Amino acid sequence: HFIQYGLRLKPRKRLEFTPADNGTVFHEALEMYSSYLIAHRGEECTQEQTSELLERVLEEGIVRAGAQSLYRTARGTYHRGRMLRMLSRSAWVIQEQLSRGDFEMANYELDFSDHEGILPLTLDRENSLILTGRIDRMDVFAEDGRRYLRIIDYKSGSRSFSLSEWFHGLSLQLPLYLRAAVALQERAHPDCEIIPAGIFLQHLDDPVLKLEPAETPEEYRDRLLQMMRLDGYVNEDYGLIQKMDHTFTDVSRIIPVKRNKNGSYSKVETKSLKTRHFQMMLDKNDEMLARIGKGILEGITAISPYRTTKGTPCEYCTYHGICGFDRRIANYAYRTLPTYKTEDIFERLEEQYGSEVDEATETGD
Repeated sequence: HFIQYGLRLKPRKRLEFTPADNGTVFHEALEMYSSYLIAHRGEECTQEQTSELLERVLEEGIVRAGAQSLYRTARGTYHRGRMLRMLSRSAWVIQEQLSRGDFEMANYELDFSDHEGILPLTLDRENSLILTGRIDRMDVFAEDGRRYLRIIDYKSGSRSFSLSEWFHGLSLQLPLYLRAAVALQERAHPDCEIIPAGIFLQHLDDPVLKLEPAETPEEYRDRLLQMMRLDGYVNEDYGLIQKMDHTFTDVSRIIPVKRNKNGSYSKVETKSLKTRHFQMMLDKNDEMLARIGKGILEGITAISPYRTTKGTPCEYCTYHGICGFDRRIANYAYRTLPTYKTEDIFERLEEQYGSEVDEATETGD
């Protein structure tokens, strides 16, 4: 953080198309596609019209992202074709997510930077932290004075959202987006109760599956959709799950939920949380963000990389030559972070925030 935002150093820009550029192009293209979906909500669109639309938004996305290098080489031509296939597959997944449930896409690229004071975190008597950002997508379902929010962040990589990593302060983005969305909705709908329906990552991909013997095209599409379903945590309320996936019986193709034969949720294939757990997560997220803010103000720039069972960020850090971290040097060592189970995390959060959440619930009632 100190090197990138304090000293404002950046790697030398080369004329190449990087994974980061790939993500930027996809975000630009999906922003325009989402704009079209909201503007033409309820209208039917033929396959030919959809294909023409996706080709157009991809081309515009490349221009917006400044990735014109894709037009200069044969490799660039290949990348454009692959990106169009991934975009087409992702667009199909988005349409299925919306058509199979009652949630509607309410906002895309929702910027909460312009809402001054929407997310202030007090650091001390003189300083506060104003959080800013853009939410890729927010879906909403409204019923009986309640508004349920589904937050989705698009990712072109394969990284999943880990509660254990979040608990260590490594993956604060999705809970931050949820906090911002709740704050904005409370301001826009003061008479409604705002309830988290889930926080998810949507991986942008074009997987290839082998057609199984005697498998119908519909079964193949369902298997493909399940492979690309949202990754994250859903509100465990069964009625709400049905609102997200009308076709859900035993395994959802939209969200990470599976039911056992006795009606209980599978602990292995279901990633769900109680509404109170989402609130505890937001409170803990605020605490971790405030701690980071205080560290920045205090000028803490210690070289102290972490390591988990998945590896260490030093493996892909572009600033290694500046920090000079080397385990062969005395006093240089990784911070090894243990992996926590979900139940252990919320047992700790119950002890820390349980009474506050109960009090807030009673006050709201």
